[in-house]
Amino acid sequence: SMKKTLTVFILAAAMMLSCVVLAACGGPKYAGKDFVGKWEASLNVTSAVNRMIADLGIDNIDDGKIFVTMTLNLNEDGTCAIDLDNEGFVSNVRDYMSPFLKKYVENLSSAMGLSFDSMIRVWNYESFDSMLDSKLAEMDPAKILDKGLERSGQYEVDGNMIYVYGTGEENTESDFIKYSMENGSLMIVKVGDDDGEGMGLKYLEQFLAITMNRK
Repeated sequence: SMKKTLTVFILAAAMMLSCVVLAACGGPKYAGKDFVGKWEASLNVTSAVNRMIADLGIDNIDDGKIFVTMTLNLNEDGTCAIDLDNEGFVSNVRDYMSPFLKKYVENLSSAMGLSFDSMIRVWNYESFDSMLDSKLAEMDPAKILDKGLERSGQYEVDGNMIYVYGTGEENTESDFIKYSMENGSLMIVKVGDDDGEGMGLKYLEQFLAITMNRK
């Protein structure tokens, strides 16, 4: 019928128009741009971990270093995601903390005239490893990273500056991480605006000037 023919014609025209619009847009927003891809950096969180260990009453912190891996994915369509290697970080904290706790037990057992294993049992632990795991759980090192750093959202580009925004309801225009692209690397140069902390992002100020390299 004429009505059916007209409907088919309109649908076909709409499909053709959609193809034209997509072609005119040139595909994804940042297709082919140098900054698109996966970037990675190691954040030095030694001071924060040392403070948490000290809060457990364990002294003798040495000059070791502990890092957490941060990954930034910038996609062609303008979306992005920041991820942290939480599992690897907690494992590293365990290895880092072990000698401090062991020396702590040795010092106390010596002062009390007990063997190392006897001192462990005084605290109702079956072994040093079970004590270490218990102290690690009490310390909860993952909370060091719970500062609004991990996020997914969008990013905008202004010259060699990249602004990464979150998408949650708690995010505002002041909640951004500003990167500068220099010599093939990304560098964190600003966190949030000058007025509000938003999502705890001011915590990241200690990481200003850290360099992220392409993976």
